[in-house]
Amino acid sequence: MNRFSSSLFRKAFSPRTLPRAIRPAAVITSLTAPVLSLLPALATANPHNDGTTINWFVGHFPPVHFAPSETTPDTANLQGFGDRNLTYLSDHLTGFNHAFYRGTSYRRSEALIRTSDLACNPTMLKTPEREQYIAFSDPIYVVLPNMLAYRPGDDWKFTPHLTDGKIDMHSLVQDRQRRGSVTLGRSYGKAVDEALQSVGTVPHIAQLRHSQLAINLLDVGRIDYVIAFPSEISHFRSLNKQRPDGIRYFPIKGMNELIKGHVGCTKNPNGLKVIEAVNKIIRDTNPYPLFKSYYLEWLEPEAARHYEALSSQGAALN
Repeated sequence: MNRFSSSLFRKAFSPRTLPRAIRPAAVITSLTAPVLSLLPALATANPHNDGTTINWFVGHFPPVHFAPSETTPDTANLQGFGDRNLTYLSDHLTGFNHAFYRGTSYRRSEALIRTSDLACNPTMLKTPEREQYIAFSDPIYVVLPNMLAYRPGDDWKFTPHLTDGKIDMHSLVQDRQRRGSVTLGRSYGKAVDEALQSVGTVPHIAQLRHSQLAINLLDVGRIDYVIAFPSEISHFRSLNKQRPDGIRYFPIKGMNELIKGHVGCTKNPNGLKVIEAVNKIIRDTNPYPLFKSYYLEWLEPEAARHYEALSSQGAALN
C-alpha cells in the first residue's frame, strides 16, 4: 500500500496540565508546511486573521491518526487518513491560527472541547449526547464500521449466524465452537456491545488489550474471527507482512453500513465560527473524493470492494 510520510517530532506531549485557555508559546509562520506540527508549543499563524487559534486535539488510533509518542520504527513515517484530512482542512482554514496537540485520548479530547475556549477534534462521531455541548460540522468523511473479519474459506463457520448476509452477534456469541476476540474496554457500537454483555466473560471470546494481538491470532489460525475496523485490520496485517487478500469480512446486523465523521468544536461563538468555516470549505471545495482516496489506501481488497459498492449505491457522501 502507498503510505504518505511526514517528518515527525519525537517528543511526546502530556495534556494533563493544560489550562482552560490554551496559548501556544511559539509560532511557525508558514501555512503551507507539508506536515502537521506535533508539539503543543507550535502553531501555524496567518497574518490576515483576527488572531483566533484553533487548538486541534488528535488521538493515536492507527490508521486514522498516528501520534509520535506511540510510533515504532515501522510506523514512524506514516500519516493516517485522518491526519491528511486535517492537513487539508487547516491549510484551507486561512482565517485562523492552528495549534496541534498529538496523542490526546478521545476521552481527554472530548473533555477539553467541552471546557476550553476553543478546542476541536477532526474525527468525531456525532451523537445526541455530544450535541448538547459540542458543535459539529457537516460530515467530512465516511468509513466502514466495525465488522467481523475471518480467514478465506471459513465462511461456512458463520452460516448459522447470518441474517440477510449480516452476522447476528447475539447468535454468534452463544456458539462455543467459534473462537473470537475483542479488545478489552472498547465499545464497538450497540449491536456488538449488547451481545457481548449478554454472555459476559466466556472462554471462547478472548478479551485482549490490543487489537493487533487479536489480528495476529486470526492470521495464524488460533481464533476464528475478530471484531474491528477494516482499515485497522489492514494496517496491522501490513506491519506483519501478511498477504493483502488474506481476510474476508461480514457486516454486522444492527450496525450502520457506513460511519460519518465530523469536525467537533467547543459549542460557543468561537467554535461555531470554526464549524461555519469548515462547512464552507466542504461546500466550496468538495473534498470528499480526496478524503475517500486517503481512506481507500488503508483498505485491503475485500474491504475496498465492499466500500466501493456502498459508494456506488449512494450510501457514501459523494
